[in-house]
Amino acid sequence: GTTKHGERLSILPQREHLEIAKETLLQLDYMLDVTTTSSSCHDDILYLMGLASGDSEKLPHEMKGWGKDSNNLALSRKEYEELNLLDIELYEYAQRVMRVDCEFFSLVRGEQMKE
Repeated sequence: GTTKHGERLSILPQREHLEIAKETLLQLDYMLDVTTTSSSCHDDILYLMGLASGDSEKLPHEMKGWGKDSNNLALSRKEYEELNLLDIELYEYAQRVMRVDCEFFSLVRGEQMKE
């Protein structure tokens, strides 16, 4: 990572940072996986946030195609994965939290639709 001034950070994430990040995730009201926009959970959350839209048109992404050239990596894939083990664990944790949230939001929306 880098600082806001563009200087490289020299701190490697530690287990304590992962626990802080997990606790931070649990404090969020909504957590939305933006990599998947075609799920009932995604629709339920947007509906409950008041952001539901019938328009499913995808917006263009300015950085489309970036990161596809793996020949320019300074580290091997294995080295990169090893440096990101805590990130991967946090991502997997976030996925579990989102699954539980999705079940909850689906039930809430279902109850609202009955009223």
